[in-house]
Amino acid sequence: MEKYYFIGKGCAVTAEIIKILEIKEIPFERVKEGRYGIYDVSQEKIDEIIAQGKQPYLVGISSARKGAVKVLDYKVNCTHSALLSVAVDCNATLSDWQHLVVANDEDAYNHYPYSVNQMAELVRMGYSKRAIEKVRAYDREQAGVTQQEEHEAELCLAKMTMQNQLQIVKDLPHEKFRTITDRLFWLQNVQNVVIFTVEGSLLYAGFADIALSMFKRFGGMCSYAFWEGTYKGAEEQNRIIRLLSQASRKKVQGGLL
Repeated sequence: MEKYYFIGKGCAVTAEIIKILEIKEIPFERVKEGRYGIYDVSQEKIDEIIAQGKQPYLVGISSARKGAVKVLDYKVNCTHSALLSVAVDCNATLSDWQHLVVANDEDAYNHYPYSVNQMAELVRMGYSKRAIEKVRAYDREQAGVTQQEEHEAELCLAKMTMQNQLQIVKDLPHEKFRTITDRLFWLQNVQNVVIFTVEGSLLYAGFADIALSMFKRFGGMCSYAFWEGTYKGAEEQNRIIRLLSQASRKKVQGGLL
């Protein structure tokens, strides 16, 4: 049965999957991002493809659908990139670059958002700083980050300050926080950063207990070792910095930073 792929989430992995499908002349369709960042395909669309005698495959799609094969990035006790799955299924040989993309596939390892753990793993695997920065930049580009946003992140980093090993980045003109967290990987062994945008949103990425404490105090969203929230004005911004700095000092005293 002929295959038909639905491609959702934009990232390095899906970009390379599309290249394989184009070379193999396997039909596919890009799925637009929906509400709340969800990529979905209706059951009616799946049934339509099946009626054409094709087997639908879902890559980077949020929900499962009857009759469709969902290419999973992650399974419990099993790390397996969707790119590797598609390559095997389509009898394609991965290039050295695509092997690097597989190695960088954070979804395959189920890392929390804004984690730089996979960058550390790439270092341990023997990849150079240049190669790591190249694949991370490619991943951000495929996720929709523009060159202007990359440049704005560099300007903000040039003004970064630090208190008790807490990295403080202010006035980021957008919420593409990975433009900051990826670059900071090379400056601190243990992630511990707060990023404020000009629009009043913020991200703390570092220690899970600190993130949870700030979430309980200020609300927002918390998932393992990061906290996303908002702030109103310089006074509240300074208060957040003070609390994070105090919590970071305890990590320094405990030998963790």
